[in-house]
Formats: sequence, structure tokens, C-alpha cells
Amino acid sequence: MKLKKILASGIVFSIIILYFCNAKTIVSAVKESLFLCYNTIIPSLFVFMVISSFLSCFKSSDILSIPFSPLFRLLNITDKRLITYCVLSILGGFATGGLFLNRISRELNCDKNLNYVLTVLTSNNSPAFIIVAVGLQMLGSLKTGVLLYIAVITSCYITAFVISFILPYDRFQPHKTDTYIATDISDAIKYAVTGILTICG
Repeated sequence: MKLKKILASGIVFSIIILYFCNAKTIVSAVKESLFLCYNTIIPSLFVFMVISSFLSCFKSSDILSIPFSPLFRLLNITDKRLITYCVLSILGGFATGGLFLNRISRELNCDKNLNYVLTVLTSNNSPAFIIVAVGLQMLGSLKTGVLLYIAVITSCYITAFVISFILPYDRFQPHKTDTYIATDISDAIKYAVTGILTICG
């Protein structure tokens, strides 16, 4: 226990020394990071995080699941609400995906192995970030951004499909709980702000 305290103190002391020895470089890096957040990350993520969070509070949003149902059947997932959460996480990105994983665990009773697969499905970058921020702003090509996004989503689903054989689970039959997490626009904005600040931090 004493050794851990000594090591922790030594690490903290070393970081402080490192900071003061490289203060100019660190301050410059922080400024550049904040500018990146302001100029790229916030515009590309915030709106989609709000939209996807807000849409999820409506049961009618399950209509989003219809075009993707055949794809999810390959993963033994047929529940519309579950598919909708996965689709919305693709729209909002990994930050919103965390929200939907939390909702899935509270609203639906999923198999442990299925939760692993859902983690892969919901931890993507949003299309706004990959297409606009990376493709258009960083690489100067909208087409490249679209191709990157298609590659990321495709690899994500292939990975999930492979994992579903490594960690098998029965066809998902939802066991709904009485807990349904309603979200209004103010909650959606609050969540998006918190997510953005966490990402930028």
C-alpha cells in the first residue's frame, strides 16, 4: 500500500516537472486541440447527437429499423427497438452509442454475448465526423470521406458478425422492462453538450 502511494506521488511529481519543462509546447498543443474542437468536432458531432437522442424518445422512430431488418437478422436480432437504437447510434456516433447501450441495458434484457456484439455495432464514428470533418475538411475530398465511412461501417458489421459466432447467443427475444427512458429536446441537448465536452476534454 505504501509502495503504491510512493509510486503515485512519483508519477504526479514527474508529470509536474515534465509540464514545467515543456510548458510552451503543452500550451500550444492545448490551443490547437481546442481550436480543432471548435472548428471541426463540435460542428460535425453536436447536431447529430441531439437529433439521434431526441428521435429515440418516440416509439414511431422504430420505422427506421425496417430497411435494416434483413441485415440485423444475420445477427439474430429482430426487435425493432433494438435495431432502431443501433441505427441511431450510427447516426450519432460512438458518444451517442454509449447512451443507447445504457438504454438497451435498462429497457431490454439482452444476453451477455449479445451485449458484446452491440458494443461493436454502436461504437462507430458518426458520418458527420468521418465525411465532413475527416473527408472534406482534413483530406479535402467529400468522396474520400464517404468511402471512409462506408469502409468503417462495413468493417464494423463484419466484425460484429464474426463475433456472433465466437460468442454465440440465441435469437434475441426482447424481455421489456417497465423502464422506458423518455427524452425531450432539452435532455437531448444536455446529453450532447456533456458528450462533446467529454470528447474535447
